[in-house]
Order: sequence, then C-alpha cells, then structure tokens
Amino acid sequence: MLFRSPPDAGEYAFATQELSVGAVAACSLEPSGAVHCWHNGHHPEMVPAKGTILASVSVGQTHVCGLDPSGRAECWGGIFEQASVVEPQGVELQAIDCYDSTCGVDLDGEVRCWGEPGSEEDWIEPNSPPYVNLSISLEMVCTLKATGSVECWKPA
Repeated sequence: MLFRSPPDAGEYAFATQELSVGAVAACSLEPSGAVHCWHNGHHPEMVPAKGTILASVSVGQTHVCGLDPSGRAECWGGIFEQASVVEPQGVELQAIDCYDSTCGVDLDGEVRCWGEPGSEEDWIEPNSPPYVNLSISLEMVCTLKATGSVECWKPA
C-alpha cells in the first residue's frame, strides 16, 4: 500500500523542517515543533497525542520517538507484538533514532540504546565516545563524531 499525504494536509498548511519514514508510518516536524504523523491505514497508534511538541522525530519499524525541547525522549506506538515503548527516565539526549529498538546520544556524547523490555540494562555502549549523532537499522548502529568519523556495530 502506498502512503498518501498527511490526512490533515488539506485542513491547513504546515511547513516541514524534518521528515522521517518507517515501516508503516511517516512523521513531519514543523519549525514550531508540532508533529504530524500518518500511517498506512492500519496503525493509528503511530500518531502522537494532539499538541505533541518535539525538537526532532524518528519513525522506526514498530514505534515513533522524538526529543522534546528539553532533550528527553518521548515515544509512542508499539506494534508487531511489542505492547508499548518505554523510554529511559531522567536522561537528556542530543540525538535519537529508532528501528525495532531505540538509541540516543546523551549530553556527554555517550550512546544509550533501549528496546524490549525497555530497561536500562538493555543499553549498549560503544568504545570511543563522544558522539554527536547516530543512525540505527535492523542490523547495526552507526555513530558520528564531531570530527566526522563514523563507527558502526551490531546491537547487543
């Protein structure tokens, strides 16, 4: 099934500064931080609560995560037998990305990953921080350093 444009696009115009597409949903982020998500018609849980404001957004395979303006992770969704997504509490992040699990870069440049069941024990840490950004897929996580160098590894 092809995704169609956001269902609310005809109701009002919005500018998009960021776009993320996952397996069954897509989200756009306005300059104001307002998030608009739409899905393939079968997964309404992939749409955030009305009024959600984020600094960034990432759509994964089974859920959506973003960073609120203070750097805390906010996640929703949870399909394919994943009952819900649990983000770490009390951790401020500068970058976030998700696929089946979710990884973020904290303010110290350390990578934190979580997923089923969403506990801190599931976090994995690469060897040579600090990092400034990352990208996660089914088979690997890649991190970017401020120097422009990249490290990739398989999740635990």
